[in-house]
Amino acid sequence: EGRVYTLGATGTFLCRDALNGKKILKRDILKDANAPNLQWAVAASPLIVDNLVFTVPGGEQASVLAYDRNNGKIVKKLGNASAGYSSPVVATLLGIPQLLVFDAAGLSSYQPKSGQLLWHYPWETYQNINVAQPLVVDDEHLFISSGYGVGGALIRLTKKQTEGLENTAAASYEPTLIWKNRRLRLKFSSAVIKDHFIYGLDENILTCLDVKTGKRQWKAGRYGYGQIVLMDSYLLIQCENGDLAIVRVDARGIKNGRSTRILYELIDRRDLETGLLAMQRTVGFTASIGVQMILRGDINKRGVLSPAKDVPREIFFSELRKRGIVAIRRHVPVSYTHLRAHETLRYLVCRLVGGKK
Repeated sequence: EGRVYTLGATGTFLCRDALNGKKILKRDILKDANAPNLQWAVAASPLIVDNLVFTVPGGEQASVLAYDRNNGKIVKKLGNASAGYSSPVVATLLGIPQLLVFDAAGLSSYQPKSGQLLWHYPWETYQNINVAQPLVVDDEHLFISSGYGVGGALIRLTKKQTEGLENTAAASYEPTLIWKNRRLRLKFSSAVIKDHFIYGLDENILTCLDVKTGKRQWKAGRYGYGQIVLMDSYLLIQCENGDLAIVRVDARGIKNGRSTRILYELIDRRDLETGLLAMQRTVGFTASIGVQMILRGDINKRGVLSPAKDVPREIFFSELRKRGIVAIRRHVPVSYTHLRAHETLRYLVCRLVGGKK
């Protein structure tokens, strides 16, 4: 609605006009909660739910502060635990909308409208450092994880049947541990889930776990303490050094009536001489090659074209090789369920089909 809400490291909560930057409202969440700042400062983002903006200052007076997003007035004060570094999230679990807060004491769930504490799962960590957001697996399962040697756990949420209270926020909820191990220690970034497999940075190494058992499927590729975003079947990884990596998570299909996997992988590193990152090289060069092929007449059709059908593949890959970028074709065995990440620090992995990334 034309407004931007931000929360700074010192606890300054601002709302500005998105077009002109004019300040609309300002609050100090630490002052409002009478809470000290964290050792490494406020790191959580604000969360908008309907007409409320939830923040997590922590402290005995308010683990969570909810402000009216229009005038900045305090509407709710929830909990009394110290803050963690994780941002609050809203999810529907067991059919009930829940505000999930991974604070210094563990994972707490509140009913967003009433502010009622629904349940709490204790989670002790080194200096109360909980950073990664809780990962919603399905309607009744959550995954949480912390670094500094702690690891992760799968939690199942059940609802105690109370006569007259079923399917309401007044029902009783109980979190129970399904499995816990140290195979995925999320220090600064959150994990993602795809097809019952969890992907995250175990300290600084990309790791895949089976969500049902916690068993590690593979661990490879050092990215530093970066960030991960899931895009369809790709992982978009922002490396700690500023480079960007895109990793194919899984590729499977039917060819000639048989299950098969065929990948085109483009592996490129940051050019230290020019300073160009892998992302800049692979995106900029490919676009430039396409334009040059049109100007040379290598692509002579008009209209909206299909990169897979209308771009001469061999010419395109030859132009990439001239620029020091090599695309590799791989036939992945069907029995190999998950693509291993290439064990290189700074690189970009893309699937290329006639120049389309």
